Amino acid sequence: MIIGILQSAGRCPVPDGQWPSSPSGSSTVLLCPPVDPAGLGATAECVVSIGAAPSFAALRSQVGPGPALFRAVVTEGTCPGEGAVALAAEPGADEDTLAAVKAALAWVGTVEVVTEDVLDAVAAVVSGGEAYLSRALDGLVEGAVRDGMPREQAETFAHHTLLATALLVRGAGSPADLKDQVASPGGTTIAALASLEDAAIRGAYMRAVQAAAQESRARRYAARPGVVE
Repeated sequence: MIIGILQSAGRCPVPDGQWPSSPSGSSTVLLCPPVDPAGLGATAECVVSIGAAPSFAALRSQVGPGPALFRAVVTEGTCPGEGAVALAAEPGADEDTLAAVKAALAWVGTVEVVTEDVLDAVAAVVSGGEAYLSRALDGLVEGAVRDGMPREQAETFAHHTLLATALLVRGAGSPADLKDQVASPGGTTIAALASLEDAAIRGAYMRAVQAAAQESRARRYAARPGVVE
């Protein structure tokens, strides 16, 4: 099976432009950035669009009636096997084709099959998550500096804490479970968490993800001239 990978938005998930071979035996063709979606549709048995846009309706108008269509949002900046993919299939795609596409994307890491309407929320977390967490990291650094720690040391400790948190949350079950594990009753961490709750930090992150998802939808709808969805 020939699987065409169409990079539709954001950074190319493969830095050198070479898509790894699929263990399933499928051939893959990577166009990054997109060159000719119609030509790809004429040669590939299925096409995977990487990025939050365009919609299936817009993709179908570009590639023509032939190939099966999939949309995917891929985590960026991770090592092979350490990332995640949200994969949505156009209604009507058969299970064998879906399995082949999952196998072709498995080198990234975890592949989760989702519905198309979930992809905007995934993109809001994946594409903007680094920026959201960077603001939190900046706050940790500034707090330590304000309390007297040299900035360079504060950055070192904050950066390593973020790396450790990413590893710990894997085995904790959920971020809430990790929070409960490290926050002792009556301790310094629970006092700090109470301060964050007073500032509605968690709600601010929730609104940020929703705002990004809504903006993604609005931009996709604005860029769909002549497409009926």
